[in-house]
Amino acid sequence: MKPTLVLSLLALTLGLSAASDVIQIRLPNGALQPRTETASDGTTQIVFLQGNPQACEVKLASLSPTGTLSAPMTISSPATQAVGMGTVRGPSLAIGRESVKHVLWHGKNGSAAGGKGSALYFARVDASGKASAPLDMLGTTTALDGGASITANTQGDVWIIWHALPVGKEGEPERRIFVKHSSDNGVTFSEPWPIKGEDMGVCGC
Repeated sequence: MKPTLVLSLLALTLGLSAASDVIQIRLPNGALQPRTETASDGTTQIVFLQGNPQACEVKLASLSPTGTLSAPMTISSPATQAVGMGTVRGPSLAIGRESVKHVLWHGKNGSAAGGKGSALYFARVDASGKASAPLDMLGTTTALDGGASITANTQGDVWIIWHALPVGKEGEPERRIFVKHSSDNGVTFSEPWPIKGEDMGVCGC
C-alpha cells in the first residue's frame, strides 16, 4: 500500500506507524499553508509559505518516498512576496510536461499594478531546479481576491483561473472569472479572457 503523507507544522518528528502507512514530516519553522503534488519520479513536491503572513516567502521542497525532505528553495523575491492571510488559502502547485513545477500565489498587499491590492504571481521551476522570475498574471484585471488556482498536463498545457474585475469596472456585481492558457509548458500565456456566459458577478467572499 502506498504511504499516506501527513504534513505537520507542529512536531519535530519523522515517524512510521505500526502499519507503515503514515509518514509524519516537519516543515521548517514558520511554514504556512502547504500544498502538495506527486511527481512522476515518485517524489512529493511541496509548496508552502514561510514568514510574516502579510509578506511571506514562497518555498518549494521535495519529499522522497522514504520521507527525506530536501532543502527548500525560495521561489519569490522580496518584491514578489506572498500574502498568507484573509481570504487567501496559500499558493497553488501543478506539475506539467518534463516535470516542470508551476507555482501560483497572491502577492502581498500593494504588489498589484498601481500599488493597490495583490498581484497574481506565477513562476515555473524546471527539472534542473532553476526557477523563472515571478510574473504578474493579472493583465488588465484588477481587485484580485480569494483563491486563484493552476493546473497543468503532460502535453504542455497550463491553465490559470482567478476572479477579479474587468478593466474599468467596480463593485462585486461586476466581478468575473478569468482564465489564462499556456500551450508551451508555462513559457508564455494568452491574454486573460472571462468565462463565457458568466454575467452574474462573482462574490469576493
